[in-house]
Amino acid sequence: MDELIGQPFTVSFGFGGDDMLVSGSAIDSFDILIGGAGNDSYRITANQTAVILDGGNSPNDVLDLEGASAENVLVSTIDDGRHLVFDVLQSNSRVVLLDWRDEVNRINTFRAGETAWSYQEVVEQVNASGSQDFSWSQLGGPFDDTLAQLGLNSSPAVDTLIQAYLDINTAGAIA
Repeated sequence: MDELIGQPFTVSFGFGGDDMLVSGSAIDSFDILIGGAGNDSYRITANQTAVILDGGNSPNDVLDLEGASAENVLVSTIDDGRHLVFDVLQSNSRVVLLDWRDEVNRINTFRAGETAWSYQEVVEQVNASGSQDFSWSQLGGPFDDTLAQLGLNSSPAVDTLIQAYLDINTAGAIA
């Protein structure tokens, strides 16, 4: 298993194979983690912020909110439920899952401490709780300023990011 540690305001690509992608950005910045094909694990540690786009359509992808307990995890959405947000209160961490309902980007297991939820359980939790839905700018922090500066705080920009990943994953990248 390859281990990739994200850096502030960068994109880390796992591509094919099983990867461990670890957030490496403080709460005042973020990194973008893209796992790709394979059984990928995403680990978000204390005081870290990440944006995740899986893009692999793999059945065993896992998001681990390290140091979290289930009762301290808040779930909300962005853009009318298109993107999922986990805020971990006790560890000051945040994770945004882009196009989380799309099967290609689906995370299958979510862990917070000793608690694990399936994808379906998270869907049910979001639907039952009437989770808050935000715009990118309402999230505040790095999502308000930095995403706007990078031009990534809109659905068309997210679509462009997704398409860029798909193009690279299909054609390959020149190093």
